[in-house]
Amino acid sequence: MNLRFASVGVCLVSLLAQQGIAHADDDFQFWQTTNLSAKLDEELTGHLEVQPRFTDDASRLGQLLIRPSIGWGLGGGVVVSAGYAYVRTSPAGSTVTHEHRPWQQLAFPVTGQPGSFMLTSRSRIEQRVREDGNDLGHRFRQQVRMMVPLERTGWNVVAWSEVFLNLNDTDWGQRSGLDRWRNFIGVNIPISHVVSAEPGYLNQYVNSASGDISDHVLSMTLNVNF
Repeated sequence: MNLRFASVGVCLVSLLAQQGIAHADDDFQFWQTTNLSAKLDEELTGHLEVQPRFTDDASRLGQLLIRPSIGWGLGGGVVVSAGYAYVRTSPAGSTVTHEHRPWQQLAFPVTGQPGSFMLTSRSRIEQRVREDGNDLGHRFRQQVRMMVPLERTGWNVVAWSEVFLNLNDTDWGQRSGLDRWRNFIGVNIPISHVVSAEPGYLNQYVNSASGDISDHVLSMTLNVNF
């Protein structure tokens, strides 16, 4: 139990650190994510993620992300995945951009097991292509995620932190170094044996060339497992 509370404390401190970043412009946003997963055979699973992001005080659709993938289970909770993401971004008062993003991923449990306290790691490499540029951008993402059961409720407290690191510069604006940092805290609520909801608060710090940005995001995720 002490490990659980310590892990919660670490995640909360991380969230508070996000709030303390100075000179960052704030924006309230709403992100609605639908995750569909289907077992294709014993080791192979197909995934589809669709995520509209409402920006500018959640007044408009600022970004749409569609991300299909295939995951191979290697045993012991280790999963290797490969996928593609299409990202349409519509900044207020600026040009719409279209990004195509192949990616590869390794996910594995650090400690714990499903149904009890669990800490997992997810490492992802992305290759980013924008239609308004010629260069290929490379980005590394590292997420650590924690789930803590709430006794006698069936719910879980969920907290995670994810850092995005750009590995090179591009002619369409990617700069090497820290790109963004996301921190989330919320709850996982089982709705049926195949559906769960995950509402919560996400803070996103963006290291932008035009000035740092701090997005305060009301996040709602729906997970469906076939």
